[in-house]
Amino acid sequence: MPFYPEKIAGLFSNQSEYDIIENQKKKLSTKSSWQRIRMRMPGKDKSVNIAFNLVSFPPENFDLFPVHAQHKVLKDDRIKEAIANAYWQTVWASGQIRVAKGDVEPVAFLPRNRALQNKIQSQTCQVSANKNDKYIFGSENIFIDATQKAIANNRVKYSTTGFRVRGDEELSTWLNLNAFADMYIGKNRSATDTRTIKKIVQVAGSHLISKTVSDLNKRMTQDQISATAFGNAGFFLNFPEEYSHPFSAMNDPIGLIIRDGQMLQLPLLNRGTILIDENNQAKITHVSMQNIALKLPWNNQVLQFESDHGFHVNDPRGSGKNIIVFTPRYQADKAPDRQRTPQGNVVDLSIIFGECVSMRVGGNSRIPDSGFVLSIPDRENAPLILEHFENHGSRFSFQFLNKNLGMGKIKSALAAGPILLQQNKSIADTFFDDKNHCEEFLATRMNGVINSKGVAPTRFPFDISITRAPRSFLAIESDNNLVFGIIDGRFEEHSIGARLRDVAEFCRISGYNSALNLDGGGSSVLQLTNFRKSGIGLKRDLDKGIVNLPSDIGHKDRLMPLSIIITK
Repeated sequence: MPFYPEKIAGLFSNQSEYDIIENQKKKLSTKSSWQRIRMRMPGKDKSVNIAFNLVSFPPENFDLFPVHAQHKVLKDDRIKEAIANAYWQTVWASGQIRVAKGDVEPVAFLPRNRALQNKIQSQTCQVSANKNDKYIFGSENIFIDATQKAIANNRVKYSTTGFRVRGDEELSTWLNLNAFADMYIGKNRSATDTRTIKKIVQVAGSHLISKTVSDLNKRMTQDQISATAFGNAGFFLNFPEEYSHPFSAMNDPIGLIIRDGQMLQLPLLNRGTILIDENNQAKITHVSMQNIALKLPWNNQVLQFESDHGFHVNDPRGSGKNIIVFTPRYQADKAPDRQRTPQGNVVDLSIIFGECVSMRVGGNSRIPDSGFVLSIPDRENAPLILEHFENHGSRFSFQFLNKNLGMGKIKSALAAGPILLQQNKSIADTFFDDKNHCEEFLATRMNGVINSKGVAPTRFPFDISITRAPRSFLAIESDNNLVFGIIDGRFEEHSIGARLRDVAEFCRISGYNSALNLDGGGSSVLQLTNFRKSGIGLKRDLDKGIVNLPSDIGHKDRLMPLSIIITK
């Protein structure tokens, strides 16, 4: 991997003087290598420190660890406590509209298996009988709806013996089998009396990278572990306003995910994406729902974007005439309760991870934060759709259209964004101010209440050349090799962090062809599986094998639904 210290010093301190504190390199496998560089640039008042990790590897060694598609939480107290802690940290971060830091209330958590290709038999439940008839599909969703209503009526209690729902033994049994109460944070930790549950929080399958690597080492020998490194990946629903829909979950990933040719999440938003095809050619480009074909399960009709008898995206003018896909970007500049589809002579299907969770006749549907609404013209189609769902389940099938991108069949894909570098051109400083740019990012805006919902990540620093933070990125080198990189931040004595402009310029001066920003901040983490016993960590209290300095409290890695694996 090329290293140009003079250019890096100039990039981060506007001067050419520097001291190299560390420049360590190790082979991870025959085709992959790791490098950690720490530099200090002297200044008049204080020095500037920067630290970054780079892993170079071929595209065939790129893989993903989709924990969001697993449901293995209830027996793992480590993960349950991490879930509760992650929830309250994000609640406290919005204290002006919720609760002050440290205050808690009785909350239940419901782990959910999120897998686009799962075959789940559905059942139907009519929950309203007016002109906007609404139906809910799938036993789990029906129980969730019943739980939310019971909580609203203060009927859900929790004690040391478990959950109890007044007047509903079946729901009590279901909660005790599938949910857990917060017994880990603040006053909830020491509570022994019967409490009234105030909220149920759905949570996608999640993991701590450090614990995953530790578990692998306990179960397997080093030769059996196929991964040489784990790193963080794309964005997911994190703050409570980001998963306000009744069937969206905390930690739901929101960008395209393809693993082994199987789509695990759709490209709900137009975002920068890395694609790797069956020939191991890598490409970073923009991907959206326009790159998807979907099949209507009740008549097997295949729809593509704006083709004959196809679908349109976020076009309210065509409502009632055309089939419309309404994504989380539609009306995201409105308050959460106003982000709804148009009313009219339509049948709205709310789809999350490929499963239709509800149907509303007449429109006016809330848009799922981790899914979309498929709006079908003519409410007379409702009986046909209901009959099919009752007999065959409510799953949809999707296909990624790779030919439009000049690539072979896509075997791996990960969306994040924005794209930082393309054709030797860095991202513009005006990117987030330019309404014509195609990547869909929008911040939450609040003034005592949320008056603009935004799309995740809603607390992303929406600037290119101001905010310094920990950053993660994926880049493609001129020889088609990939580079996973992390620049540490938020600890000036170690590393000041990087602006998005800095990351783009770092990639450009390093000679990369293109680069994609990944989730950063406290999510930025890199753990090497081969060096857990080598004392390679920057601090003694770091989990073994972690080679950067995570910025969350105690330098702990964050709970995530998806991670990047670099294989041998």
